[in-house]
Amino acid sequence: MVTREDIAWAAGVFEGEGCFTTVGRGLTAAGPTKHPKAVIGMTDEDVIRRLGVVLGFGKVYGPYAPKFRRGKNPKPYWTWSVTGFEKTQAVYAMLWPWLGTRRRQRGIELLNACLPYRRRVRRVHANSDWRPFASRFRAK
Repeated sequence: MVTREDIAWAAGVFEGEGCFTTVGRGLTAAGPTKHPKAVIGMTDEDVIRRLGVVLGFGKVYGPYAPKFRRGKNPKPYWTWSVTGFEKTQAVYAMLWPWLGTRRRQRGIELLNACLPYRRRVRRVHANSDWRPFASRFRAK
């Protein structure tokens, strides 16, 4: 079970090593798209994997070889990332109490910048009226 201390630990790791940014996915019929992304990369695989377990979502990628060789034997590195408005917003919500002022401000700016690009998905819930959507599935 994840404790409050675990989430505080994850916030500390993010404060020191993490990055919140945007990813452009190109053009769609509705115009350009922009998605927020939370990512962290480091050479400590165990820390990255623990972060994924504590937060409960996202994906660990790696190992990768460093692009720029520093020294004779550069260490491989791993990344954890999550992309999308809801998931990035969830990361901010979980870590918010332990983030510094600068990170908090960046989060507000990032999510506000991506809000106009957020896709609206129509979902039909069990207790909603499904009849307007039924015509899409009629046999021809």
